[in-house]
Amino acid sequence: MAALPFRVKVGRIRWLFGLVMILGAGAVMVYALFFDSTGTTPVGSIFKALMWVGLPLMVLCLPVYVMGALFPRHLTISEEGLSTWAWKVDWLQVEQVGYSGHADRHSAQASFRVSEELWESGLREANRWDSGRPFGAGGLTNPDPWVNTQANLVPSVREVASVFGQLHRQAWVRNGHTGGFDDFGPVVHGRRAVAPNVPAEDEAA
Repeated sequence: MAALPFRVKVGRIRWLFGLVMILGAGAVMVYALFFDSTGTTPVGSIFKALMWVGLPLMVLCLPVYVMGALFPRHLTISEEGLSTWAWKVDWLQVEQVGYSGHADRHSAQASFRVSEELWESGLREANRWDSGRPFGAGGLTNPDPWVNTQANLVPSVREVASVFGQLHRQAWVRNGHTGGFDDFGPVVHGRRAVAPNVPAEDEAA
């Protein structure tokens, strides 16, 4: 394991490329729909109809790529927890660790489950740009209490998954947890733990 704390940076080139593509495609669509006064063929009419659908989607995705490319959420990993410029979570506040996306791609994200109270105290809003809502992107807040990392971290979150697991376990054991662990995090009698040796009340054993 690398010396702590260490930083996992966002691969900004992919985000910048995506931003340029959206701006370019959006400019073409705006020109074709609002400024092109030439006659339109039947095939061209079909393309314009598709553009009326595509342009709003571009507008929805644009802020996500602006935030991702110009204000990247580099991830700092320490013995105490995880942080970006937008949010901070201690390992003891993390109940479970999960992953989304393909294991061999940088689009994978790490997700850290926290309590509903902590989520609604500001984390939900702070994590909106990596929420996956809508359309797997971001911008809308997620009702589920999972803090997501930004996509396209380098190295990918899959490559540092063992570090997440090790630091998570160490923090809980240091604070007296004896209930054991499963593949996602600490448990007590088969139930998710919400604090050392305290099981979640809303889950059956």
